Amino acid sequence: GEIRQITDISNYFKSQTHPHVVCIAGNHEISFQPETHPIKRSFRKTPAQKEAARRALTNCTYLEDSSTKIGNHSIYGTPWQPWFWDWAFNLPRGDECRRTWQKIPSETDVLITHGPPLGRGDLTFGGGLAGCLDLLKEVQGRVKPRVHVFGHIHEGYGVSFDGRTLFVNAALVNAYLKPEGDAIVVDLPVFDDGSDGANAVVVEPECDYSSCELVEWCWQWRTREDVWDESDDDVLKRLLDLFDLVEASIDGEYLMSHTFDDVCECLGVWKSSEERKLLKRLVSALRVECFNRE
Repeated sequence: GEIRQITDISNYFKSQTHPHVVCIAGNHEISFQPETHPIKRSFRKTPAQKEAARRALTNCTYLEDSSTKIGNHSIYGTPWQPWFWDWAFNLPRGDECRRTWQKIPSETDVLITHGPPLGRGDLTFGGGLAGCLDLLKEVQGRVKPRVHVFGHIHEGYGVSFDGRTLFVNAALVNAYLKPEGDAIVVDLPVFDDGSDGANAVVVEPECDYSSCELVEWCWQWRTREDVWDESDDDVLKRLLDLFDLVEASIDGEYLMSHTFDDVCECLGVWKSSEERKLLKRLVSALRVECFNRE
């Protein structure tokens, strides 16, 4: 939550073509922590620093235990989670968490929390469930939003569905803080009169490139990249050589219909390799292009 970081994300929001951007804070946003919940760590911020941080966040609608409406969709955002080390927006499990979740309006269509509910995208590498039971009870028993978006547990990235609510752990960086997740695109169908339609669904891009067309696209893509040097040419060549060595047909459909980890495993790409880093850039660029075509 440093000023330069907040300015960077504000500029990123401005560069996007989306008509609306809605965001919340989380346990890393020390500079947004209310004075009523002081942080004991040495990196806590002064009131002046916090005020400057909030002023620096622009080009978006910031929600903190508050709602906004876009079209007919009511969106509520809250940054809190059960106590997690001694960073920002922590609450003790039990009464304080329950009181916070009870503030969520029952008419909420899209709920955004930093932390997950229990059992939904909250499984840690250590095997524990980090989600909040009281949040789960409010979401499934009272609020029943069409979509519940959260993050916090990076290794819990992905979606699940309980018959009413689509739960989305949208953490794009993995547990090692490497950006390996893709943006999860969700559609909220509505009827002609603007009322809620069918359940929320995840929208996946479609790509009909054959293996040969995909290779050609890769070489063309490199010329459009802002950051590229001669060593990247060598990495791309090695990566495309792997496409030819595996038994699976690596075409556009394969890249769009499999997780990034599955693609890496199929190609035999190591986690720390340059090929994996470049493959991530490649797949992300292809997904964006396919979405834009649609």
